[in-house]
Amino acid sequence: MLTKPIPRQSATVAIFLIALFIQRMFYASGHELLQDEAYYWQWSRHLAPGYYDNTPLVAFVIRIFTTFLGNTQLGVRMGAIVCITIASIAIYVLANRLYGATTALFAVLVTNIVPICGAGAIIMTQDPVQIAFWSLSLVGAWWAVNSQNDQAALAWLTTGLLVGLTGMSKLNGLFMLPSIALFCAVSPDHRRWLTRWEPYAATVVACALMLPFLWWNHAHGNMFWVHLHAMSGRGTGHGFTVRWVGDYLGSQALFLSPLLFITLLVCLFKPIRSRETVAQDLFVWSCTSVTLIATVGLALRNKVEGNWGVTAFVGGSILIARAIVCSWSRSSARRWNITGLVLAAVLSLCILYPSVLYSLGIKMSPNKDRTMELYGWRQLANRVATEQSAVGGPNKSFVFGINYRMPSEMAFYLPGHPSTYSLFLHDRTNEYMFWADPNQLRGKNAILVNDSDGPDHLDDCKAVFDKVVVMPPLKIYRAPYLKTPVRTLQIFRCYGWHGYDWRKWRIGA
Repeated sequence: MLTKPIPRQSATVAIFLIALFIQRMFYASGHELLQDEAYYWQWSRHLAPGYYDNTPLVAFVIRIFTTFLGNTQLGVRMGAIVCITIASIAIYVLANRLYGATTALFAVLVTNIVPICGAGAIIMTQDPVQIAFWSLSLVGAWWAVNSQNDQAALAWLTTGLLVGLTGMSKLNGLFMLPSIALFCAVSPDHRRWLTRWEPYAATVVACALMLPFLWWNHAHGNMFWVHLHAMSGRGTGHGFTVRWVGDYLGSQALFLSPLLFITLLVCLFKPIRSRETVAQDLFVWSCTSVTLIATVGLALRNKVEGNWGVTAFVGGSILIARAIVCSWSRSSARRWNITGLVLAAVLSLCILYPSVLYSLGIKMSPNKDRTMELYGWRQLANRVATEQSAVGGPNKSFVFGINYRMPSEMAFYLPGHPSTYSLFLHDRTNEYMFWADPNQLRGKNAILVNDSDGPDHLDDCKAVFDKVVVMPPLKIYRAPYLKTPVRTLQIFRCYGWHGYDWRKWRIGA
């Protein structure tokens, strides 16, 4: 029996999160998987301590929920929905301890309406898992830095465990370690921890959790580090440049909405200028700025993806909420904040439901509308099943692609979830190289699916098969909003697989 009533703000947050949870479940089950989601689902069928592309925790989360919900769209995505809900609760708890229930309510609101989470909460990638453990790590870190001697060991070791899980969600989750160290360095009341053993023990625990991932990479030719080096070399290669920084900051403005992003930047600079900054402000500032600064620093040399610094938005949502509450009495600031919140919500809704824009006559290029990727995979699977029957059926043929995208979608949507293959024909390698040896299929026929406007890789296929027949492409439409195809999928019937040495065919790493 409750001894005191639930605070109004807490009840509001609970109702808000329950409503969002239900809406996200309906959306997740009603839309086909993005290519990356299908790829991560393939990871979950081949559980390992590490993967070619990143750390492994996303695969284990998908496996947990598909075990109970089956290999369904909702089963794949339920982990993302649960993780964002966990993150929202952790953000509420932390913000409530730092600044009170009203700020905590706004922090949860900001977290769930900005596009990076408002739309991204339904998509099963590494980001929701990382955000969940980063948020829990922040709660643990605040507990640790304010713990007394009798609780210090437990608090710090728990934090180390959570940070390690954050790193196993996505490697840059380890930015939490320098974030906590920075806070201890700049906060006079917490500087004592730099001379205590507990934070260093927590660091050892966090790094120890990464050992299985490091071992996997060592046992597999350090392929992740080779891949990471290749990905980090996509920039100019000619010293520092501000070009990629502008692109990155622009993406952050879109992910948060421009007005809220400006508010965040103001909040990040304010603690540096103020002489009266409290420890709470320094804590959230440290755990936000380190990630942003590190990502911007990387963007000075290379192109970075907009979601690489996504954990900065966890503390960022609290900073924005704090700014909203503190400035609410000023009408001009209130109008700015309300406009920013409304704009963020509208952007999220437009990303999730672009058909509303199309119905209003606002057209977007298929290349700009990521939701185009949510359509056509069942249609493609039906076509591939028909083509596969024409070359001998599933027992005498296999389905493959040039990269990980088409094989992953076909593995999910073809009947029985069959094994599919990526042959890296003059393309970059991926995790498929570790799952099966396509040379064991010598002599079999195959169906190639490739996302391209033209018959790319035709000569490559002719070099490794006895015969290749180019079939009419499959055009995917987004009726009734667009009259032109949103995707053209090339389909080849390939006869008599020769086998090959993938090391001679791959491009890059």
